[in-house]
Amino acid sequence: QQQQQQINKIDVSAFQPNLFVTAGDDGIVRCWDVTKQAQTIAFDEKKHLSVASDVCFSPLNGILICSSGFDKKIHFHDVNTTKHVKTIKTTSALTCVTFLDDGCTVVAGGLQGSIFLFDLRKSKVPIFTTNLQDSRINAITLAPLVSFKPTINEFNSQNKVINNTILPNQQFPISPISPISSTSTS
Repeated sequence: QQQQQQINKIDVSAFQPNLFVTAGDDGIVRCWDVTKQAQTIAFDEKKHLSVASDVCFSPLNGILICSSGFDKKIHFHDVNTTKHVKTIKTTSALTCVTFLDDGCTVVAGGLQGSIFLFDLRKSKVPIFTTNLQDSRINAITLAPLVSFKPTINEFNSQNKVINNTILPNQQFPISPISPISSTSTS
């Protein structure tokens, strides 16, 4: 008889919406197919040695997933070949992990407030770390980037635009508060 395990995280593939992955207390990351109504892969050869706390698909590569665990590791797997791709070791038990929009950068958070940023193209050494003392990082959410062409408007004394300069494309995180404020002078 199969024991039921707690699922800590579910992520759905943006490339194949019928696929989703789960991270469980048994340390195993599993891939499921909704159309088959069945588990298709269990990455148990390279499972986490304790709780698998989070899992996510790459935003650019529909076959790459990564998972974090209390064993202080981030595992990367290929869901097509079912092979283990890479492991990154950290100094903290990990509670969450996510890819940045570029698909090459991963951020992980830990039980003791550690945050690690890795560039997968370079090395297994973090490019940035910080620690929020006495805090547990439960989730990392990144603001999506938006592109727009900012303009500088010059006004005449009647408040009509006399010069409109378009600056190069800029990327800024979406924010509920507008980054542009206006002031009036008397």
